[in-house]
Amino acid sequence: TTLKEELIMPIKKTDYVSNIQNKKTANKKTIDKYLSIESEKKAFNMEYCFNQFYAEKYKHKTSELEKFKSRPFTTCKNKFCHICSYIKSKKTFVKSYLALEKMKADNIDFIGYHLTLTIKNPFTFDLSNSYDTMNKAFKNFIKNFKELEKYLIGWQCGREISQSEAAKTNNEFHPHIHCLLLLKPDFYNPVSRNQKITKNQFRDKWTKSCSFYNIEAYQIEFKKIKANEDFINLENSDGENDPFLSAIAEVSKYPTKPADLQNMSLQHFDILDKVLHNKRQSSSGGLLKQYLAKQKEDEILHIDNWELIEILFCNYSTNKYNVKILSKQQQESYLSKIELEKMINETIKNTRKIIKEQSKL
Repeated sequence: TTLKEELIMPIKKTDYVSNIQNKKTANKKTIDKYLSIESEKKAFNMEYCFNQFYAEKYKHKTSELEKFKSRPFTTCKNKFCHICSYIKSKKTFVKSYLALEKMKADNIDFIGYHLTLTIKNPFTFDLSNSYDTMNKAFKNFIKNFKELEKYLIGWQCGREISQSEAAKTNNEFHPHIHCLLLLKPDFYNPVSRNQKITKNQFRDKWTKSCSFYNIEAYQIEFKKIKANEDFINLENSDGENDPFLSAIAEVSKYPTKPADLQNMSLQHFDILDKVLHNKRQSSSGGLLKQYLAKQKEDEILHIDNWELIEILFCNYSTNKYNVKILSKQQQESYLSKIELEKMINETIKNTRKIIKEQSKL
């Protein structure tokens, strides 16, 4: 199977392999749910997700920091997979952070705000329609908020569906949107602590956007992001990050939380799985979208700052990973295959580009 590169990720608290193993163990409950609702294919894919992978261990050239890059043989890419959602979440964080870092380097000044938009909890049978309508209301909100447009530099948002015990009892779900707003500095006056647009104005605009699509808005939260530990995920911080940018990037990475599924009934799990199938849960706009699109993998990984010191082969068997350290000869063979794969992928990419250009003639 073609190896798939994943993000270099720091080693913190627990070692990398143990961290992946814990998440693979946590997947068992979700696999059981899929088997119970007769989704054998999804259960099978999650069962074999990350069963075998290479873990490249890197050491920072000027510090004692260590990071890993994982190359799994197979991934399930399921939104409810603890491993896949974890890696995607970390990757989103780093991509967002580096986009913000590049904007700062290009002298684009901004302040960050965290906006949470919610609608009235829909009943489980109406989740699909309510989720789609909420997204239409958000497009209306972000496109037609003229007062906000004057200050908005860029934005990034993630959709999330959770279920509290109260919602579970009432046969409801809680869909909502977490949105990072990058605003011009003059939006906020630090002396008077006043904002050009109040929380009530945001609420009124969201209420009208929802009402236009015959859906009921609920609470909103709107607050300025500060660089404190409440927002910074220390697993992502490697000592080089700007705390302010880390705080902003942390808001942008809201994933589907697989842990929320553990206490969900089979009926509700089945509904949620069907509703989110092939649904996009994140989007961006403005300058932030442009900077995210410019990124290349080597830039994302900051690979020049790191030295490869070890390669592990991890094989999952009898509920644990058996770890083997590759010899020097095995490492050379492995790296040669990776380079060959990159060349093949680049050739395919260039060929597709040529075919696309010729088709326009």
